[in-house]
Amino acid sequence: RLDNITSVVACLEGIINATRTDGINAIALYDNEEIGSGTKQGADSNLFGYVLEKLYMALGLGREEYLAAAMKGFLLSIDVAHGLHPNKMEKSDPTNQNMMNDGIVFKRASSETYATDCKTVAMIEMICKNNSIPYQKYACRSDGTTGSTLGTIANKYLPMRAIDVGVPILAMHSARELMGVKDQMYMEMLVKAFFEA
Repeated sequence: RLDNITSVVACLEGIINATRTDGINAIALYDNEEIGSGTKQGADSNLFGYVLEKLYMALGLGREEYLAAAMKGFLLSIDVAHGLHPNKMEKSDPTNQNMMNDGIVFKRASSETYATDCKTVAMIEMICKNNSIPYQKYACRSDGTTGSTLGTIANKYLPMRAIDVGVPILAMHSARELMGVKDQMYMEMLVKAFFEA
């Protein structure tokens, strides 16, 4: 399944290949992403925050340093996004038609079901422009609803800047999800550039 393998591969490639030497880069890969967020080890738990705090303590830093760093941190929440489906054109807003192989997608929702805000869009947009990474912007139809992501869930426990991004796919959650291979390359480029910013 492309959802959520695309983001796992991008996160692993990014953290392995990034060359930044200051600060702490971390990724969180959750089991049962679609159904297990409410478990003790899921995104809707304190686990990730506890692991980060233990990491700070192991480096000889105290709680104050951890909390200050967390508040200055940036959460890049990566999941797939809905691409424009040729058989379901009515499902997409006419002004937000994300095409496969045209770049990663910034996911936005006025309902705040995505963690994205104007400031984080500007920051990631700058990273994309500086690294020649194509991107698109998504907002759901105003008469419809969106899904949700781990970004908004995890952001409850780690109140830091956050953005939801993804590669556009067709037939999300079906047995035949489909994506453009270029978008995976763009996502891997973004994660590496993000870790080096």
